Amino acid sequence: MMGALRIRYSIMNLEAEKQYVLNLQMSICMKSSACEENLVLLEDARIPKIGCDWNTSLSDFDLDKYLEGIGQQLEHIGDNLPAIVADKLLEKLGVSMYMLQNNCKTSAVTVNKLENKCSKLDIDLQLPDMMTCSIPTHCTAIECCVSIPLIGRSVSVAVDLDACAYQLSITIEKFKSNIRLFDYEWGTWQKINIKDVFILEYMIDDLKSSKQFVISVRMLACFDSSKCILDVPIVDSLMLPKPLCNFNGTFKLPDFTLDKWINDNAKNLTHGLTDILRSKLFEELGITPYLLDKECNAGTSAHSGWSSDCPLKGSLPTLPDNMNCHLVKHCTGFSCCVNVPLLQRSFSFYFDMDSCNFALTAGIEKLQYNQSLINYEFGKANKVDLFGVIQFRCVNILF
Repeated sequence: MMGALRIRYSIMNLEAEKQYVLNLQMSICMKSSACEENLVLLEDARIPKIGCDWNTSLSDFDLDKYLEGIGQQLEHIGDNLPAIVADKLLEKLGVSMYMLQNNCKTSAVTVNKLENKCSKLDIDLQLPDMMTCSIPTHCTAIECCVSIPLIGRSVSVAVDLDACAYQLSITIEKFKSNIRLFDYEWGTWQKINIKDVFILEYMIDDLKSSKQFVISVRMLACFDSSKCILDVPIVDSLMLPKPLCNFNGTFKLPDFTLDKWINDNAKNLTHGLTDILRSKLFEELGITPYLLDKECNAGTSAHSGWSSDCPLKGSLPTLPDNMNCHLVKHCTGFSCCVNVPLLQRSFSFYFDMDSCNFALTAGIEKLQYNQSLINYEFGKANKVDLFGVIQFRCVNILF
């Protein structure tokens, strides 16, 4: 304010934690050279991202009455509204802000209106006349353009499954929602909708043994509280191949070293990472979505050494003071917790070999690795890796 009152602020976006970190300072300056008073209003304040309510119901909206009120009517089911009336309808329903300026095109790109760019997928998918779709080269997404006669335009929709990041991205025109799949209950129908007008329903199943996902998607368009003008399946039980996730021991940050990162982000750090700096570090390294909400306990006298439910007696290796492990009842699996003082956090990892079903499971926090033991090369070292930050190596020997 004319230099007398000054506000300085910084905002950090913690995408995976769904929070902002806000710093806010106000200064009172009566001289150009210095300020008489500096007031810290907020310092490293965590502000939760409030979820937007996209599910506002159409309530008792009656399309026929609305059209009658503006001097319009539909002569036949399937008729198009005049462009200006369709625009007013979308505005009235609160969805016009999400519509793309240019329509997607529903003209066929192949004979069956499906463009398949995935070399691992050989399908013959028949689509309704009002729709064209494509499957991109990474194979775990489907992108469609759906014609909606009433409003005289097409709507673009996409479902993209990132199997390595365990994330589902759903796009309807400009609207996009990212959904973490760590807590998704496989095989259940869920939906994303914009104001109850455009609705995308989806169901995903995880076929671990065959390394495939099964996905079903439906789209609905509803301009009246009592009925939907469009209810069409996009795909039904489509099998998509799982990609090979190559974490490869490589950091997401190029040429990353902790000392350099601390020097760039906290030059005056003297007592270890602060809570905010730790969150920022984990966010930039890409590991935040994989961390369990409840941290395991390790590094104290009450949480160290081995515990066991295995009825067999045998010697177990000595563990460092910052680690504890538990041997499971069937004796061929264990879970551990290790404390990393530098990061001021404990991390869990586990290993389980099911000799009856010839399956191996290993993981770090939420990250899980599944391996069939049929045709498995025993004696070879394998690694479960979380972006280079946490690495777990194991060797299976067949006796």
